[in-house]
Amino acid sequence: SSGINAEWLLRPGTFNEGSDGFKPLLPEADSGGDNDSLQEASSPPPAVEYHPVVAALIKLLRNLKELSYYVFSLMLVYFSEYTINQGLFEVLCYGSFQLNMTKQYKIYQVLYQVGVTISRSSASLIHFRQVHIFSILQCVNLIIFALEARYAFIPSIYITFVLIFWEGLLGGACYVNAFYRIYQEVLHLYS
Repeated sequence: SSGINAEWLLRPGTFNEGSDGFKPLLPEADSGGDNDSLQEASSPPPAVEYHPVVAALIKLLRNLKELSYYVFSLMLVYFSEYTINQGLFEVLCYGSFQLNMTKQYKIYQVLYQVGVTISRSSASLIHFRQVHIFSILQCVNLIIFALEARYAFIPSIYITFVLIFWEGLLGGACYVNAFYRIYQEVLHLYS
């Protein structure tokens, strides 16, 4: 027959842990016992055995719903952050400030990294359950910086410095709280 041979999936490592385990669709072939036995008909089907890597992947995919909130929040915050840092910082130049554009860019990066470091270090002090708020606020920052790059409406570089520091705080806070929540609420599903 010209079918796909998937026997490599059925290697040691059962995947029938608790109520969320897989049940085989067809019962195993009987080894000569009485097929009409009421006891056999009411007993649960045997567990399907998968290779440990496949079993772990199946379990991960089943619990992806638990992770999707955090993954989406992190994706959104980092998309906004890197669009600001790599795409918009380069065009934010204040001629009235004593430093040229290259030195202003370096100050932007330092302020951003200081904000990230402070907020990532705060995990032992404060926790936020709603990490999507950081993503939303970071998107607001992206809009502000995009408008500033186009229309130059912020009157002082010092206001931009504060916004950049705030951007770093938001990004670090989203990161540290998302991973803290994953550790507290989701990781137990994989142990």
